[in-house]
Amino acid sequence: MLENALTISLIAASFILSVISAITDARRGKVYNKILIIGFVMSLPFVTSYYYLFHMSLLRVYLQNCAFTAILCVLLYASRIWAAGDAKLVCLLVFTLPLGIYAGFASLFPALYLFVAVFSIAYLYVILESVVLSVKHVSQVKTRLIQQFGSKPKLLNHAAPFTAAMLLSSLASKIIRYFDASFYHNNPVIVPITVFMLLMVTFSLIKKGYWLMSAALLFANGAFAVLSKDAADLRAFIPATIITVFFIAARFIAGTFNYKLIKQDDLKPGMVLSLASAMYLAVQKDSIIVKTDETTKSRLTEEQVSMLKNWRQPLHLPGGAENDLQFSIVRLMPFSAFVLLGVVAICAGGLFLYG
Repeated sequence: MLENALTISLIAASFILSVISAITDARRGKVYNKILIIGFVMSLPFVTSYYYLFHMSLLRVYLQNCAFTAILCVLLYASRIWAAGDAKLVCLLVFTLPLGIYAGFASLFPALYLFVAVFSIAYLYVILESVVLSVKHVSQVKTRLIQQFGSKPKLLNHAAPFTAAMLLSSLASKIIRYFDASFYHNNPVIVPITVFMLLMVTFSLIKKGYWLMSAALLFANGAFAVLSKDAADLRAFIPATIITVFFIAARFIAGTFNYKLIKQDDLKPGMVLSLASAMYLAVQKDSIIVKTDETTKSRLTEEQVSMLKNWRQPLHLPGGAENDLQFSIVRLMPFSAFVLLGVVAICAGGLFLYG
Protein backbone atom coordinates (compact mmCIF):
# COMPACT_ATOMS: atom_id res chain seq x y z
CA MET A 1 0.00 0.00 0.00
CA LEU A 2 2.74 2.44 1.04
CA GLU A 3 4.89 1.41 -1.93
CA ASN A 4 2.06 2.22 -4.35
CA ALA A 5 1.49 5.56 -2.62
CA LEU A 6 5.17 6.46 -2.95
CA THR A 7 5.23 5.40 -6.61
CA ILE A 8 2.13 7.45 -7.44
CA SER A 9 3.50 10.45 -5.50
CA LEU A 10 6.82 10.38 -7.37
CA ILE A 11 5.14 10.00 -10.76
CA ALA A 12 2.80 12.88 -9.90
CA ALA A 13 5.75 15.04 -8.76
CA SER A 14 7.61 14.31 -12.00
CA PHE A 15 4.55 15.16 -14.07
CA ILE A 16 3.86 18.41 -12.18
CA LEU A 17 7.50 19.51 -12.53
CA SER A 18 7.38 18.76 -16.25
CA VAL A 19 4.12 20.67 -16.77
CA ILE A 20 5.26 23.76 -14.83
CA SER A 21 8.62 23.79 -16.64
CA ALA A 22 6.93 23.40 -20.04
CA ILE A 23 4.64 26.35 -19.29
CA THR A 24 7.44 28.66 -18.08
CA ASP A 25 9.65 27.62 -20.99
CA ALA A 26 6.91 28.39 -23.51
CA ARG A 27 5.96 31.72 -21.93
CA ARG A 28 9.29 33.02 -20.67
CA GLY A 29 11.86 30.87 -22.42
CA LYS A 30 13.16 29.67 -19.05
CA VAL A 31 13.11 26.73 -16.69
CA TYR A 32 13.39 28.42 -13.31
CA ASN A 33 15.94 27.13 -10.80
CA LYS A 34 13.65 27.88 -7.87
CA ILE A 35 11.04 25.49 -9.28
CA LEU A 36 13.66 22.76 -9.67
CA ILE A 37 15.03 23.34 -6.16
CA ILE A 38 11.56 23.20 -4.61
CA GLY A 39 10.85 20.02 -6.59
CA PHE A 40 14.10 18.43 -5.40
CA VAL A 41 13.55 19.31 -1.73
CA MET A 42 9.93 18.12 -1.74
CA SER A 43 10.64 14.84 -3.55
CA LEU A 44 13.79 13.91 -1.58
CA PRO A 45 11.96 12.23 1.36
CA PHE A 46 9.75 10.27 -1.07
CA VAL A 47 12.75 9.11 -3.10
CA THR A 48 14.66 8.10 0.04
CA SER A 49 11.68 6.13 1.41
CA TYR A 50 11.00 4.49 -1.97
CA TYR A 51 14.47 2.95 -2.25
CA TYR A 52 15.31 2.45 1.43
CA LEU A 53 12.05 0.69 2.29
CA PHE A 54 11.17 -1.19 -0.88
CA HIS A 55 13.82 -1.11 -3.60
CA MET A 56 17.29 -1.40 -2.10
CA SER A 57 18.09 -3.92 -4.84
CA LEU A 58 17.63 -1.14 -7.42
CA LEU A 59 19.75 1.42 -5.57
CA ARG A 60 22.98 0.67 -7.44
CA VAL A 61 21.26 0.87 -10.82
CA TYR A 62 19.45 4.03 -9.69
CA LEU A 63 22.68 5.82 -8.72
CA GLN A 64 24.34 4.59 -11.88
CA ASN A 65 21.35 5.81 -13.89
CA CYS A 66 21.56 9.28 -12.29
CA ALA A 67 25.31 9.49 -12.94
CA PHE A 68 25.00 8.56 -16.63
CA THR A 69 22.11 11.01 -16.98
CA ALA A 70 24.15 13.86 -15.51
CA ILE A 71 27.06 13.14 -17.86
CA LEU A 72 24.83 12.99 -20.93
CA CYS A 73 22.91 16.13 -19.90
CA VAL A 74 26.16 18.09 -19.51
CA LEU A 75 27.38 16.79 -22.86
CA LEU A 76 24.17 17.85 -24.59
CA TYR A 77 24.40 21.26 -22.92
CA ALA A 78 28.06 21.67 -23.90
CA SER A 79 27.18 20.87 -27.51
CA ARG A 80 24.39 23.51 -27.33
CA ILE A 81 21.66 21.06 -28.20
CA TRP A 82 19.57 22.21 -25.28
CA ALA A 83 19.71 24.85 -22.55
CA ALA A 84 21.03 24.49 -19.02
CA GLY A 85 17.48 24.55 -17.66
CA ASP A 86 16.50 21.57 -19.81
CA ALA A 87 19.57 19.65 -18.64
CA LYS A 88 18.78 20.33 -14.96
CA LEU A 89 15.12 19.44 -15.48
CA VAL A 90 15.96 16.03 -16.99
CA CYS A 91 18.45 15.31 -14.18
CA LEU A 92 15.76 16.09 -11.61
CA LEU A 93 13.17 13.98 -13.42
CA VAL A 94 15.49 10.96 -13.50
CA PHE A 95 16.05 11.58 -9.79
CA THR A 96 12.31 11.65 -9.04
CA LEU A 97 10.88 9.10 -11.47
CA PRO A 98 10.57 5.76 -9.65
CA LEU A 99 13.02 3.42 -11.32
CA GLY A 100 10.81 0.45 -10.60
CA ILE A 101 8.39 1.39 -13.38
CA TYR A 102 10.99 1.48 -16.16
CA ALA A 103 14.04 -0.44 -14.89
CA GLY A 104 13.05 -3.34 -17.12
CA PHE A 105 13.91 -1.32 -20.22
CA ALA A 106 17.68 -1.74 -19.68
CA SER A 107 19.89 -2.88 -16.81
CA LEU A 108 22.77 -0.45 -17.41
CA PHE A 109 21.16 2.89 -18.28
CA PRO A 110 17.34 2.78 -18.22
CA ALA A 111 17.07 6.58 -18.57
CA LEU A 112 18.49 6.26 -22.07
CA TYR A 113 14.93 5.45 -23.10
CA LEU A 114 13.78 8.79 -21.70
CA PHE A 115 16.37 10.57 -23.84
CA VAL A 116 15.35 8.52 -26.86
CA ALA A 117 11.67 9.37 -26.30
CA VAL A 118 12.36 13.08 -25.82
CA PHE A 119 14.60 13.48 -28.86
CA SER A 120 12.47 11.25 -31.06
CA ILE A 121 9.41 13.41 -30.33
CA ALA A 122 11.44 16.60 -30.79
CA TYR A 123 12.91 15.53 -34.13
CA LEU A 124 9.57 14.24 -35.34
CA TYR A 125 8.10 17.66 -34.57
CA VAL A 126 11.00 19.46 -36.30
CA ILE A 127 10.76 17.32 -39.42
CA LEU A 128 6.97 17.55 -39.69
CA GLU A 129 7.05 21.31 -39.13
CA SER A 130 9.88 21.70 -41.64
CA VAL A 131 8.01 19.64 -44.23
CA VAL A 132 4.95 21.88 -43.79
CA LEU A 133 7.12 24.99 -44.09
CA SER A 134 8.88 23.51 -47.12
CA VAL A 135 5.54 23.08 -48.87
CA LYS A 136 4.56 26.66 -48.02
CA HIS A 137 7.95 28.11 -48.98
CA VAL A 138 9.21 25.94 -51.84
CA SER A 139 11.28 28.77 -53.31
CA GLN A 140 13.23 29.13 -50.07
CA VAL A 141 14.11 25.42 -50.11
CA LYS A 142 15.16 25.58 -53.78
CA THR A 143 17.37 28.59 -53.08
CA ARG A 144 19.14 26.80 -50.23
CA LEU A 145 19.55 23.63 -52.30
CA ILE A 146 21.30 25.65 -54.99
CA GLN A 147 23.45 27.40 -52.38
CA GLN A 148 24.49 24.14 -50.77
CA PHE A 149 24.73 21.75 -53.72
CA GLY A 150 24.70 23.98 -56.80
CA SER A 151 28.26 23.29 -57.93
CA LYS A 152 30.81 20.49 -57.80
CA PRO A 153 33.06 22.20 -55.19
CA LYS A 154 30.03 22.82 -52.95
CA LEU A 155 28.95 19.21 -53.35
CA LEU A 156 32.43 18.00 -52.40
CA ASN A 157 32.27 20.11 -49.23
CA HIS A 158 29.52 17.78 -48.00
CA ALA A 159 31.46 14.60 -48.78
CA ALA A 160 33.68 14.86 -45.69
CA PRO A 161 30.86 15.29 -43.12
CA PHE A 162 28.86 12.55 -44.84
CA THR A 163 31.81 10.12 -44.79
CA ALA A 164 32.62 10.98 -41.17
CA ALA A 165 29.00 10.49 -40.11
CA MET A 166 28.76 7.12 -41.88
CA LEU A 167 32.00 5.84 -40.34
CA LEU A 168 30.97 7.06 -36.88
CA SER A 169 27.56 5.38 -37.23
CA SER A 170 29.21 2.14 -38.29
CA LEU A 171 31.73 2.21 -35.43
CA ALA A 172 29.09 3.04 -32.81
CA SER A 173 26.84 0.22 -34.02
CA LYS A 174 29.73 -2.26 -33.91
CA ILE A 175 30.70 -1.24 -30.39
CA ILE A 176 27.12 -1.56 -29.12
CA ARG A 177 26.81 -4.97 -30.77
CA TYR A 178 30.15 -6.12 -29.31
CA PHE A 179 29.45 -5.13 -25.70
CA ASP A 180 25.75 -6.01 -25.60
CA ALA A 181 24.68 -8.18 -28.52
CA SER A 182 21.26 -8.93 -27.03
CA PHE A 183 20.50 -5.21 -26.64
CA TYR A 184 21.67 -4.60 -30.21
CA HIS A 185 19.51 -7.33 -31.73
CA ASN A 186 16.46 -6.81 -29.51
CA ASN A 187 16.24 -3.05 -30.02
CA PRO A 188 16.10 -2.37 -33.77
CA VAL A 189 14.59 1.07 -33.12
CA ILE A 190 16.45 2.21 -29.99
CA VAL A 191 19.94 1.47 -31.36
CA PRO A 192 19.62 3.62 -34.52
CA ILE A 193 18.10 6.48 -32.50
CA THR A 194 20.97 6.22 -29.99
CA VAL A 195 23.49 6.38 -32.84
CA PHE A 196 21.57 9.33 -34.30
CA MET A 197 21.88 11.15 -30.95
CA LEU A 198 25.62 10.44 -30.94
CA LEU A 199 25.89 11.99 -34.40
CA MET A 200 23.91 15.01 -33.23
CA VAL A 201 26.24 15.62 -30.28
CA THR A 202 29.42 15.01 -32.28
CA PHE A 203 28.47 17.31 -35.14
CA SER A 204 27.43 20.03 -32.70
CA LEU A 205 30.84 19.92 -31.00
CA ILE A 206 32.97 19.58 -34.15
CA LYS A 207 32.61 22.28 -36.79
CA LYS A 208 35.49 21.44 -39.16
CA GLY A 209 38.23 18.91 -39.85
CA TYR A 210 35.87 16.21 -41.10
CA TRP A 211 38.41 14.67 -43.49
CA LEU A 212 40.81 14.15 -40.58
CA MET A 213 37.93 12.80 -38.52
CA SER A 214 37.02 10.44 -41.38
CA ALA A 215 40.58 9.11 -41.57
CA ALA A 216 40.68 8.55 -37.81
CA LEU A 217 37.30 6.80 -37.84
CA LEU A 218 38.31 4.61 -40.78
CA PHE A 219 41.37 3.51 -38.80
CA ALA A 220 39.23 3.01 -35.67
CA ASN A 221 36.75 0.84 -37.59
CA GLY A 222 39.57 -1.36 -38.87
CA ALA A 223 41.32 -1.53 -35.50
CA PHE A 224 38.11 -2.45 -33.71
CA ALA A 225 37.40 -5.18 -36.27
CA VAL A 226 40.85 -6.68 -35.60
CA LEU A 227 40.69 -6.36 -31.80
CA SER A 228 37.18 -7.77 -31.60
CA LYS A 229 38.10 -10.51 -34.08
CA ASP A 230 35.09 -9.49 -36.08
CA ALA A 231 35.51 -9.74 -39.83
CA ALA A 232 34.65 -6.63 -41.79
CA ASP A 233 30.90 -6.71 -42.15
CA LEU A 234 29.73 -4.70 -45.15
CA ARG A 235 26.15 -5.09 -43.97
CA ALA A 236 27.00 -2.79 -41.06
CA PHE A 237 27.39 0.06 -43.52
CA ILE A 238 23.83 -0.30 -44.78
CA PRO A 239 22.08 0.86 -41.56
CA ALA A 240 24.95 3.32 -41.00
CA THR A 241 24.34 4.85 -44.42
CA ILE A 242 20.57 5.03 -43.85
CA ILE A 243 21.08 6.76 -40.47
CA THR A 244 23.59 9.18 -42.02
CA VAL A 245 21.32 10.09 -44.94
CA PHE A 246 18.44 10.72 -42.54
CA PHE A 247 20.71 12.75 -40.23
CA ILE A 248 22.08 14.97 -43.03
CA ALA A 249 18.58 15.45 -44.50
CA ALA A 250 17.12 16.36 -41.10
CA ARG A 251 19.88 18.92 -40.53
CA PHE A 252 19.32 20.43 -43.96
CA ILE A 253 15.54 20.65 -43.66
CA ALA A 254 15.64 22.06 -40.12
CA GLY A 255 18.45 24.46 -41.04
CA THR A 256 16.43 25.94 -43.87
CA PHE A 257 13.99 27.48 -41.40
CA ASN A 258 16.30 28.45 -38.54
CA TYR A 259 15.08 32.03 -38.51
CA LYS A 260 11.87 33.99 -38.67
CA LEU A 261 10.99 37.68 -38.89
CA ILE A 262 9.13 39.23 -36.00
CA LYS A 263 7.72 42.71 -35.53
CA GLN A 264 9.58 45.05 -33.23
CA ASP A 265 6.65 45.32 -30.82
CA ASP A 266 6.34 41.53 -30.63
CA LEU A 267 9.82 40.98 -29.19
CA LYS A 268 9.80 39.12 -25.87
CA PRO A 269 12.36 38.20 -23.23
CA GLY A 270 13.85 34.78 -23.91
CA MET A 271 13.99 35.20 -27.69
CA VAL A 272 17.37 34.96 -29.43
CA LEU A 273 18.36 37.64 -31.92
CA SER A 274 19.99 36.41 -35.13
CA LEU A 275 23.57 37.34 -35.89
CA ALA A 276 22.43 39.23 -39.01
CA SER A 277 20.09 41.49 -37.01
CA ALA A 278 22.71 41.99 -34.28
CA MET A 279 25.28 43.06 -36.88
CA TYR A 280 22.76 45.39 -38.54
CA LEU A 281 22.01 47.11 -35.24
CA ALA A 282 25.71 47.44 -34.44
CA VAL A 283 26.60 49.41 -37.60
CA GLN A 284 23.76 51.95 -37.45
CA LYS A 285 24.32 55.57 -36.46
CA ASP A 286 22.34 55.02 -33.24
CA SER A 287 23.87 51.61 -32.74
CA ILE A 288 22.78 49.01 -30.23
CA ILE A 289 25.15 46.21 -29.23
CA VAL A 290 23.41 42.90 -28.64
CA LYS A 291 25.78 39.97 -28.24
CA THR A 292 24.46 36.73 -29.68
CA ASP A 293 25.82 33.32 -30.58
CA GLU A 294 22.35 32.21 -31.74
CA THR A 295 22.02 29.73 -28.88
CA THR A 296 19.96 29.72 -25.69
CA LYS A 297 22.96 31.26 -23.90
CA SER A 298 22.16 34.61 -25.54
CA ARG A 299 18.46 34.94 -24.87
CA LEU A 300 17.19 38.53 -24.79
CA THR A 301 16.67 40.03 -21.33
CA GLU A 302 13.77 42.32 -20.39
CA GLU A 303 16.15 45.29 -20.48
CA GLN A 304 17.36 44.41 -23.99
CA VAL A 305 13.80 43.91 -25.25
CA SER A 306 12.77 47.30 -23.85
CA MET A 307 15.77 48.92 -25.52
CA LEU A 308 15.03 47.27 -28.87
CA LYS A 309 11.35 48.22 -28.77
CA ASN A 310 12.27 51.86 -28.18
CA TRP A 311 14.86 51.91 -30.96
CA ARG A 312 13.91 53.96 -34.00
CA GLN A 313 15.77 54.20 -37.28
CA PRO A 314 14.86 55.82 -40.62
CA LEU A 315 16.20 52.79 -42.47
CA HIS A 316 14.50 49.51 -41.79
CA LEU A 317 15.52 45.89 -41.60
CA PRO A 318 14.79 43.66 -44.62
CA GLY A 319 11.13 42.67 -44.61
CA GLY A 320 9.93 45.60 -42.50
CA ALA A 321 8.28 48.88 -43.33
CA GLU A 322 9.73 52.18 -42.12
CA ASN A 323 7.29 52.34 -39.24
CA ASP A 324 7.02 48.59 -38.82
CA LEU A 325 10.51 47.28 -38.08
CA GLN A 326 11.13 43.56 -38.10
CA PHE A 327 13.97 41.63 -36.53
CA SER A 328 15.28 38.24 -37.50
CA ILE A 329 15.23 35.86 -34.53
CA VAL A 330 16.35 32.28 -34.11
CA ARG A 331 13.50 29.80 -34.04
CA LEU A 332 13.87 27.98 -30.73
CA MET A 333 11.83 25.06 -29.54
CA PRO A 334 10.47 25.05 -25.98
CA PHE A 335 12.30 21.80 -25.27
CA SER A 336 10.61 21.28 -21.93
CA ALA A 337 7.41 20.41 -23.77
CA PHE A 338 9.19 17.45 -25.38
CA VAL A 339 10.61 16.46 -22.00
CA LEU A 340 7.04 16.41 -20.66
CA LEU A 341 5.91 14.17 -23.53
CA GLY A 342 8.96 11.97 -22.98
CA VAL A 343 8.05 11.52 -19.32
CA VAL A 344 4.50 10.60 -20.27
CA ALA A 345 5.80 8.09 -22.84
CA ILE A 346 8.30 6.45 -20.48
CA CYS A 347 5.76 6.17 -17.65
CA ALA A 348 3.04 4.83 -19.93
CA GLY A 349 5.40 2.33 -21.54
CA GLY A 350 6.84 1.19 -18.21
CA LEU A 351 3.46 0.79 -16.54
CA PHE A 352 2.06 -1.02 -19.57
CA LEU A 353 4.96 -3.46 -19.90
CA TYR A 354 6.03 -3.93 -16.27
CA GLY A 355 3.26 -2.44 -14.12
